[in-house]
Amino acid sequence: MAGLDPAGAALLDTISTAATDLLFSGNIRVAREYINGAISREDAYARLRDVLLLAPETAETHLRFIEEFRAYPVALSEGYRLVRDYVGADGGGPAQLWGRFARILTEPVLPGDLIVCGTSG
Repeated sequence: MAGLDPAGAALLDTISTAATDLLFSGNIRVAREYINGAISREDAYARLRDVLLLAPETAETHLRFIEEFRAYPVALSEGYRLVRDYVGADGGGPAQLWGRFARILTEPVLPGDLIVCGTSG
C-alpha cells in the first residue's frame, strides 16, 4: 500500500532499528551527562546537533525535554526497548506478534512482564 518493495523490508527494519537504538543511546548519554553536570548546556546542544545529527530546532527541543523531565528520556528509551523486544520475540508467526502487541495495548503490564529470556539485560 505504501509503494515499498517487500523484498527490502528486512533491510529497512534493520536500518530503522539501528538508527533508533543510536538515537536513544545518544540521547541517554547526553541527558545523563547534562543532568549530572558533566557537560554544559552548550555542550549538550552541540552533541545533540553535531553527533546525533539533529536539526538545530530538534536538538533544542530534545534539550528542553531533558531539562523539564530529567530522567524521563532514559525511562522512555528503556521502555521502547522492552516493548520492541517483547513484541518481536522469537516464537510463532504474525499472529503471535500481533497478539503480544495487542496485549500491551489492552492489558495492564509492568516492565517485568515484558522481559523476554535471552533478549534483555
